[in-house]
Amino acid sequence: MRMLRSSPWWLALILPGLAHGAIVNVAVGGPAGFAFAPAEVTVRQGDTVRFTNAGGFHNVKADDNSFEHPAEPISDPWVFDLVVSQPGDIRYFCEAHGGPGGVGMAGVVRVLDVVFADGFE
Repeated sequence: MRMLRSSPWWLALILPGLAHGAIVNVAVGGPAGFAFAPAEVTVRQGDTVRFTNAGGFHNVKADDNSFEHPAEPISDPWVFDLVVSQPGDIRYFCEAHGGPGGVGMAGVVRVLDVVFADGFE
């Protein structure tokens, strides 16, 4: 059996599907009031969580300070895309109406590890 010694040709078949993850939308305020809707989402590594200010005086800030958008709560329309790259939980909150640890207007992004169909990462 002959082995290919160049770049694995089969990567061209699977990489395009991995290059663009899913987009999961989270509404900030608006009809949900002082809440994120949904407050908890589950995604895979490489996916994007899109936070959109649906109305009200809000922002989104990570409990661990890894992101904050906008820098202060505002009522103007805004959109923030968070591309997740590591498995685990990312907790977040609105500085005007919540706090770290799930207090008030808060939520969590649960990021699953990417595992390929053959069981290898």
